[in-house]
Order: sequence, then structure tokens, then C-alpha cells
Amino acid sequence: MGSGSGLKTELIAVGTELLWGDRIDTNTVALSDALAALGIRVSAKTVVGDDEATLARALTDAMARASLVIMTGGLGLTHDDITTRVVAKALGRDLTLREEVAADIRAAYRRRGREATPASERLAFLPAGADILRNPVGIAPGFRLTERAVSLVALPGVPSEMRAMFDTAVAPWLSRLTAGAAPMTRRTIHTFGLSESEVDQRLSDLFRDAACETGMLASPKGVEIRLRARGGDRSVVGLNHLVSAIAQRLGDAVYAFDGRAMEAVVGDALLAKGWTLAVAESCTGGLVGHRLTDVPGSSRYFVGGWVTYANEAKMSWLGVDREQLATYGAVSEPVAAQMAQGARRHAGSDMGLSLTGIAGPEGGTPEKPVGTLVVGLASDRGTETSRWRFTGSRTDTKLAFSQFGLNAVRRFVLGA
Repeated sequence: MGSGSGLKTELIAVGTELLWGDRIDTNTVALSDALAALGIRVSAKTVVGDDEATLARALTDAMARASLVIMTGGLGLTHDDITTRVVAKALGRDLTLREEVAADIRAAYRRRGREATPASERLAFLPAGADILRNPVGIAPGFRLTERAVSLVALPGVPSEMRAMFDTAVAPWLSRLTAGAAPMTRRTIHTFGLSESEVDQRLSDLFRDAACETGMLASPKGVEIRLRARGGDRSVVGLNHLVSAIAQRLGDAVYAFDGRAMEAVVGDALLAKGWTLAVAESCTGGLVGHRLTDVPGSSRYFVGGWVTYANEAKMSWLGVDREQLATYGAVSEPVAAQMAQGARRHAGSDMGLSLTGIAGPEGGTPEKPVGTLVVGLASDRGTETSRWRFTGSRTDTKLAFSQFGLNAVRRFVLGA
């Protein structure tokens, strides 16, 4: 198969709930990533509701274009689980009872201390000629078949079941099918402190001439730059050269080349210095502490923190001066400095980080509009503060606030 698998692959996610806007289709994202690791490129993906005619049309169209089609969702027992029935009808195959599947279902129910219901037998009917894909963590089976040289795989919609079935039954089969295909080489570069347009301005000429695929994604955590080699050693070499050029152009705005989260990068930086950190949070409500403690082993450098949302808490717990609060307000450089100093002093840590701001959507003033953040950093070198402004929903703003605070620690520790 050479540097690429040679498979033209499409994904179909099935489920009306995926079209309502309140649930993200994570299965096709996970599948795209897993397929790339096998050297298989996804050319298109489709999200379809639980409508038989629409799904049949999407399936027929995908099978006309692709050599591999992977579907997720619609394999269960509820009235809207239509995938197996639609596949059989679209391909002109009967649904046949598979006794081995029925036995698996009965055994799965017994392991849960229950007896299989008569309705559950419906899961054991699969399109004629299909190979069974056993479900190692759930009940609904998947299946695989070939129709006019196109391979079709149907997987459950529950993410944990989909992933387990893919790993145990689909990935090994695809590895054999695409023997010789090299995994796609990918890099994700994380940046913070530059807007998407600023990153694009600095890199557009590099992207235009790049020998690899490029993409950017902006979020409250910054701008991600994604690179993927098109295949072959020359493309990989070109990708590595591009990473070096990006690093040079963006400087310390880049905080990770290896996919690590900001909190992990900060933790590694603190560990390298042998420093400890305490935090005093107001507007972020403990989000910075939560993110720091998401990293295993963070007790080696994170001492603890205070969530001081009310002014009284800032005064009582951190020693913020009442007159300073009355004169400058909670969202101010003097108060942020005293919060950071109080956290460092009470925790006995090397550094104290404070965040005070206005996450909105209300509470802003002309002088301190919604989205204003003031960060304080206290250490044996003294105390410094910085002010920034963000826009977005309250949730996005709080996340951006936490990222800014962590980035301030990173830059301080690294001497940036």
C-alpha cells in the first residue's frame, strides 16, 4: 500500500440527537484520529438523523464514492435505532437470526444479573452475509460486510462501546487490509496570547508553501496549529522543517509541541525549578486549581488554593486590605497583588497566583468592562500584575481567564 492506505474512507454518524445542537458527535472525531494512526485518510463524514430514507440515501451515496464506509450509531433496541434495518434494505439483503449473537446477548444480560428480554433478540438479526463484530463492553453487536468491493462497518453509537469494538475487531482487520501503510505523521502546536488572525499573518506564507496539510483552530485556550504529512518520507521531513519555522516565528507564544495541556506544561516547568504554587481565585471559581489537579502528581508542586468570590472572603482569608478594596475595587491591580501575596504567604509556597475579573454577562462598567481580568503573581522577586480583556460567553471567558493565569505562571517560571 506504500505511504498511504489506498482506501477512500467515509464516516456516517447516525442519530437525530446529533443534529439538535446540544450534543457533539465525538465518534467520528475519534475514528478519524484512530484511522490516521493506521495510515487511513478520511475523505468525508456525514451526520444523519434517525430517518430511514435519509440514512439510506446517505449510505448509498457514500458507498458510491468510497471503498470503506464506517457507520456509528443506531444499533440498539430503541425505536429510533434503524441502522441495521436500513443497511439490509439498501443493500437488498435479508435480516437473518445469528444464534451466536443471541447467545452473546443472553450471556451479557446474565453478567448484569438480569435475563434477556424477548425484545433483545432483535439485536441478533444482522444483514445476511455480514461478519459479526462482538461488543466487548456492551450488548449491541456491530457488523462488517462487503458490497460491490466496498467495505461497510457498523459500530455502536455509545462512544466507549464504539471505541472498544473498533480497537478489538476493526483496527486489527484494517491493519491486515492496509499492510505497509505508514501511520500519518501529525503535529499539534498549542499557542496562547495571539489571535487566530495574528497567527495566520505570521505563518500564511509558510502554510502556502507547506508540503503538508495545515489547519488552525481557535478556542478560549488559544490557537491550535495542526499539521499532517501527506505521506512519504519527504512530506515528514517537510513537516518537521515547518514545525521549526513556526517555533521561530511565534516564539514564546507556543507553549506545547506535543499536545500537552497548559496545566501540564506549567507543572513540568514548576517541577524543573523545584518551585511550588498556590492560587487565589475569584472570577474563575476554582477552575485554575481544578485544572492543575487534573494532572497526576500535581501535589509535588501545587500546594492549594482559595476561592474568594466575595470581598469579605478576600479580606478574611487572604488579608486583602478593606480600604484598597473600597478605593480600587475587587478587579484591580492592588487587590490582585494582595490576593497573590496572601495565597503565597498562607500556603508557604514559592509562588502565589491570583485572578480577579468580570466574567459577565453583567457587572461590567465603562472603566472595567465585562471580560476584564487582572492577574497577580507573587514570588521572592516581588509582585507583578497584568491586565487583559477577553470576549465571549461566561463559560468561555472563565476558561480564557484560567488559561491566561496559567500562562502567566509559565512565562514567569521560564523567564519569558
